[in-house]
Amino acid sequence: MLKTLVPSTPTRLLQLDLQSQKQIRKAAAEVSAYDEVVDVLINNAAIMVHDYAATEDGIESQFGTNHIGHFLFTNLLLPKMLSAGKKLRIVNVSSRGHRLSGIRWDDVNFQNGVAYNEWLAYGQSKTANMLFSISLAEKLGAQGVQSFSLHPGTINTNLASGVSKQDLQKLGWLDENGNIIASKWKTFSQGAATHVVAAFDPDIADRNGAYLCDCQVDHDDFYEAHAKSDTEARKLWSLSEELVGQKFEY
Repeated sequence: MLKTLVPSTPTRLLQLDLQSQKQIRKAAAEVSAYDEVVDVLINNAAIMVHDYAATEDGIESQFGTNHIGHFLFTNLLLPKMLSAGKKLRIVNVSSRGHRLSGIRWDDVNFQNGVAYNEWLAYGQSKTANMLFSISLAEKLGAQGVQSFSLHPGTINTNLASGVSKQDLQKLGWLDENGNIIASKWKTFSQGAATHVVAAFDPDIADRNGAYLCDCQVDHDDFYEAHAKSDTEARKLWSLSEELVGQKFEY
């Protein structure tokens, strides 16, 4: 799509499997060898509401893909990003779905699937995205790193391919005949707009760590206390380090 809209934009393909820490490390090493400066990173890739599965490293797949994979990839890239001496933006794409669950500190893996709830697992992973931005702002703000999380809106992509029609109807996204309710959905351009604001808008620089909705830092979209707690953010950082087997200290 980018090549179609702006043919002159140089692009480069990168293989990144967020369910494999081994492959994440390989991808991060590849990017770290690029000649180009990396000053904006948008952690957008995710999965949503699937049957229980574990990553290659034994982590519940939604938490492992949507948070742990991005946590490891981002931290492995930070030495290259910081070395340029420029101001940086790191964007973590969350969701209103964070309201469904905080971090399940005693059981992030849902007893390895025995007590699995795919919606709570999705909520946990989206809360983690928000807490990750809070930690990045706290730990690296003085070094020029700005990090934001966001809710992009409801967009007709393949993200929700694992969600049943009945659940989509309960959410009010489909009518009783299974047709999309247009007023509930954003276009691709509308869905990407908040990403662009989070990644580039200079006017939000003084709100480091904030959660955006509809291109705004100040908005009426309610978000849960468990997703904006500095204490929870620090606990998640420690847990994430444990799960990737590496400390990241700044």
